[in-house]
Amino acid sequence: MPGDTADAGSYAIDEAGALFGGLRRLGPANDPLLTASAPVSLFMAAGEDGWIEAGEPVELHLRGRADAVRLTAGRHELPAGLTAAAVTTLTGAAMADAVRTAAADYVQNGGADDEASFGWNAATVQLGTVATEAKCFDLDGDGANEWLVAGEEGVSAFRPSGELMWRFAPGAPCRTVDAGDVNGDGAPEVAVGCDDTSVYLLSAAGEQLWSYRCEPTTGSIGFPAWVDWVRITDLEPDGRPEIIAGANQVHCLDGAGNLKWERYLRVARGTTCGDFMYGAISDINGDGSLEVLALFLYSYHQALAFNAQGEIVLPPDYDNDDKFGVNIDLPQGVLVTKAFGQGDTHFALAGASRMYVYWASGPNIGYPGWKVEGSCVALAAWEPEGEPPIIFNADNMGTVTARRSQPARGDEWLAFDTVWNLVTGRKVTRLEVADTDRDGDPELLIGTKDGTVQIVNALTGEPEARSSASGSAVAGFCRDGDDLLVLHEDGQVDLLKAG
Repeated sequence: MPGDTADAGSYAIDEAGALFGGLRRLGPANDPLLTASAPVSLFMAAGEDGWIEAGEPVELHLRGRADAVRLTAGRHELPAGLTAAAVTTLTGAAMADAVRTAAADYVQNGGADDEASFGWNAATVQLGTVATEAKCFDLDGDGANEWLVAGEEGVSAFRPSGELMWRFAPGAPCRTVDAGDVNGDGAPEVAVGCDDTSVYLLSAAGEQLWSYRCEPTTGSIGFPAWVDWVRITDLEPDGRPEIIAGANQVHCLDGAGNLKWERYLRVARGTTCGDFMYGAISDINGDGSLEVLALFLYSYHQALAFNAQGEIVLPPDYDNDDKFGVNIDLPQGVLVTKAFGQGDTHFALAGASRMYVYWASGPNIGYPGWKVEGSCVALAAWEPEGEPPIIFNADNMGTVTARRSQPARGDEWLAFDTVWNLVTGRKVTRLEVADTDRDGDPELLIGTKDGTVQIVNALTGEPEARSSASGSAVAGFCRDGDDLLVLHEDGQVDLLKAG
């Protein structure tokens, strides 16, 4: 936080008050007003009482007080000695420093120049179609990847020059696309998920091979069975890839378009319930096969994981009536990782109210071992082999924070250290980690609603480059060998060339 005012995961301050999430220290490091043994949330309105909330039992150490204040999990009144006047003094200094820092950053990174560019080897291509997702794949076998783009007009294949190769237009927008050799003939196929509730498999030339209509759930909570997510993967693995589609339910199809299994969240009052929103595929339990982690919209939002046969493995004690999933916040994204770099698997949840990290395997499976206040809108991770990853999250106020797990505590709780945080001053839409300049250190690419892409050193948060605002939100990133594509919603592509 500016001016070494606090060690917090996120914060909002103005003249009327202050809100801190993931707070471990309030005040400068050499003379803190408060330190906490575990992250807490703190709210203080100017001239009024506030509150402090802990997700687990916590000890607070206050300036001028010899004994620790011990709090149980939950919300509490502020302890004696933590006053509005003291907090106002700290936040006033922080606001002044933030203004100076933002002004310096604006000039240093080219914000004052409408012609500012990455300063890297970058090219811009206009595709001329509204875009939601892109994948890079060599469709014609010439050794160069083509770009598959899903969007309002269907799915389109482009050469890197922006030349249109073909377009498949089913009459409804397409949200998601993937590519791979599904039938073992040595040539790639293209899987597409669309708003007509269908999954389509296309040839590399864009010809329809088959379609599958996703059955909706019958409960009243949810949306139509729009296909939000499609992935080609070999779950078992047996050399015969499956197509996984998330609509209302999760559907597993074979290469010929036949249904292998489909799963909804639960049955209630004679209706099938749940609406799939986000998913991830990973070997969660270390058995050598892949599992499908699925996040569902419901009256109480839930997470489930299915094995290759469609059996529920998370939670292991699933019960349709009593425990029909792992309770989660309204999901806005998910990331599967190993918080300690090895051993048990975890999943990070981008929630509308908080970011969580859950145990996905081991004795604490399904338990939310860590959380931080503030709406999380994007996630990414840098995962060096055998070491704890750095997990990056962006909140809805434009702050990006990098965190790394502390060693395992021996209980169900997780603890994370803040590596760095950055106030972008923009609404963040996407995060991606890549060694784009091939210098051996990873970069974090931060895509924003106004179309800006800011590139920082992933290990330190130091800025390296920033593009000017295109006016169209960053919809995603796509790796093209050593290069990286930045996809904007209006169809603009920024191609970042390695080196």
